[in-house]
Amino acid sequence: MATPDPSSGTKPTAPTDSDSRTVAPGPRHPGMGSSGAGLAMRLGTELVVATMIGTGLGYLLDHWLHSDPWGTVVFLFFGAAAGMRNAYRLVQSTPPST
Repeated sequence: MATPDPSSGTKPTAPTDSDSRTVAPGPRHPGMGSSGAGLAMRLGTELVVATMIGTGLGYLLDHWLHSDPWGTVVFLFFGAAAGMRNAYRLVQSTPPST
């Protein structure tokens, strides 16, 4: 709400509809859905990052337990499986193209 300015001698005006408008967030690029290249980039990232995290955790576990290379090998497969699961879930949540 506007406060009166004593030096101007005028009354404050009531807020209008244009003052309280809110803009609903829309897509970043109107008219464009998710592109095939963007989906492929995300799929590749999901697979690589999950595998790297699994391998890194296995490596750390190996150093902690002095069990080289078993933790790295096992967690490499766990990370790859997690990446494939994430990729599958991503593909299933993507609407079919027309």
